[in-house]
Amino acid sequence: MVTPRIDIRNQVSRRLSSFYTWAQDIDTADASKTIFPLNYTNVDSLVVTRVDSSVTTTVSSSSYTLDADTGYVVFTTAPSATDTDGLIFTYRSRLWSDGLINDLIDDAMIDVSKEVPTYVTDSALTAAATTYEYAIPATIGHVAKVEILGSGATQYVTQQMWQTQNRGTTRYLQFRAAPTAGTIRLTGTSVPVSFTDDWTDTAADTVGTTWANTTDPLTISDATHTYVVGDVLKIESEYLRVKSVVAATSYTLERGYLNTTTASHAAGNSIYKAQTLESDCAMATKCVKPIVAYVVWQAYEQRLNAYTRDVTNFHADAAHGAKVYELHREADRLRLMYDSAKLAAKRTPEAYQ
Repeated sequence: MVTPRIDIRNQVSRRLSSFYTWAQDIDTADASKTIFPLNYTNVDSLVVTRVDSSVTTTVSSSSYTLDADTGYVVFTTAPSATDTDGLIFTYRSRLWSDGLINDLIDDAMIDVSKEVPTYVTDSALTAAATTYEYAIPATIGHVAKVEILGSGATQYVTQQMWQTQNRGTTRYLQFRAAPTAGTIRLTGTSVPVSFTDDWTDTAADTVGTTWANTTDPLTISDATHTYVVGDVLKIESEYLRVKSVVAATSYTLERGYLNTTTASHAAGNSIYKAQTLESDCAMATKCVKPIVAYVVWQAYEQRLNAYTRDVTNFHADAAHGAKVYELHREADRLRLMYDSAKLAAKRTPEAYQ
């Protein structure tokens, strides 16, 4: 079973759904103006109403486009200058973007991997009695233990007098005393790799009539790629999840995954595979809960900090002070949830799925 990052972001978005902020901006219509910046970014659920001589009408969404990330509303044609009472923009702001959540997921993977590590060993280095410094293999993220198997010896001996040091992009293992000649065995945690994108192009395209349907579930044959249960594919705007492995090259797919629309796909469309925690940072499915908790806590902290700045700059009354206190208590609760999730993951050292 694997865990695509889009699943984690979906979980985080659900947890953060109660933290939306509703806003309303008012601007004056201008025959020469087509772009209206909103006061907040990461916008959804926008409704534009036109007020003219106390008569309010809803503006068709087909007459403008919304850049949700920047909060800009762009009209195809400038609103009529006769609308002297202006335009009202009512919308919901998330106060965070998918990009921010993606960055926080990367941060969480690194943070959680230190607490709930996947241990790896490497015996590629050979110690020489006159050499005190060795480049650490790239597969080792954090060195936890150093052992040496001396020439002719049958057991590794744990070393105590060592340290690591970064110089440029290379990390070094340094012995404080001359090491015994022999094989060096390093034990440490794997390196969490940050996501560069949600999707990886499989370099395969839809062919023939296999995809030209809305059959659910859909069985396909693919001798080029190996998939496991839980992998998520994307063709055009539809997500498909690997439901079962029928044979070595045959898979059953669940259509319309994550509430996407099941669609017929013509030949020649690219097939993308979602990046996963397990394949990209060697972390187990059991780490998903602390990762989600971390991201929710960090996103909430950012919301709290922004609100606190607003209070400091614009408000000084007791009601806003009480709101800040309430938000701090909620942030503390979320931090405890994160710590508890990490502890729970530590207590279950069974093999990774």
